[in-house]
Amino acid sequence: MSNYRIQLEYKRPEYEAVDSQKKIFFIFFTAVDEYVAWLEMHNRRPRTVQSNRGCLISMSKRVLDTLGDCTFDQIGEQEINDLLQSFEGLSEATKKVYLETFGRLVAFETGINPVANARLMWNKIEPTHRIFISADDWPKIKASAQSTTDKLILGLGAYMGLRREEMIRIRLTDIMGNVLLIRGKGHGIDGRVTAKEIPIPVLQYLNDYLADRAKINPLHDQLLIRIDGKYPGKKMDGRSIRFACDMMGKRCGVYFTPHSLRRLYATTMYEATGYDIAQTKIATRHVSTDVLLNCYINVNPARQKEAVDRMLQII
Repeated sequence: MSNYRIQLEYKRPEYEAVDSQKKIFFIFFTAVDEYVAWLEMHNRRPRTVQSNRGCLISMSKRVLDTLGDCTFDQIGEQEINDLLQSFEGLSEATKKVYLETFGRLVAFETGINPVANARLMWNKIEPTHRIFISADDWPKIKASAQSTTDKLILGLGAYMGLRREEMIRIRLTDIMGNVLLIRGKGHGIDGRVTAKEIPIPVLQYLNDYLADRAKINPLHDQLLIRIDGKYPGKKMDGRSIRFACDMMGKRCGVYFTPHSLRRLYATTMYEATGYDIAQTKIATRHVSTDVLLNCYINVNPARQKEAVDRMLQII
């Protein structure tokens, strides 16, 4: 019996381990419910739980048509390749997400992930359209900030590298002088908590914003609230931050997203540290070097040309 089962039995002692020997057709949806319950029990974020469940339900017909007569412990490399073939017509990125999610479900049932063991070779995934902010665009964006809220959003994103979800999770108690507690990605209700020094420009934006916020005196502890508009005092959410960026973009003629600010931070940090990827990973709180290099750092053509010129001088 795997560790997955032992942990699940602690919550649901009535569970019968022999279910793993039954055909998938009869127990698939029960297995999905139990897996989702296990994720919740281990404090995975609601968005993660919903995403896993949504993927498994979306692929359920293909799974049952292809593997319905198998039991979970009969699934090996051949069965995974058969399931992959059933995903014909879907994008490469969707196939990858579906299979990886299904692999985790099988690992939950058996302790072995057949998708990881299959070592599948994926075609190049279609690139996501990522919006970067250039050095020429940044002064225009800063000048388009009309409110203390706008300025604080820009500061938290471009000078500290916060994601918009991390911005809306900031509480007043997370601000300790010139140090901010950031509740980032990770397991648990608060995710991975990191203490980070607040740069001087952001401190100024923060103090100005807090002065405006105090005039409204909301009853909750979330830092970012609506100060202007129809609903002063209401908590801001991810859409509110995106809307603020869209409005600034329209005013200055530069389209950007909240995550563009984080990419600007990553690119600037990478160059400022002398292209030190280890220091940049620490600053951006990234685990994967590949994701950081491929998704967050914007290659400067002028710097590329300088590098080529130096190489030609050497050889």
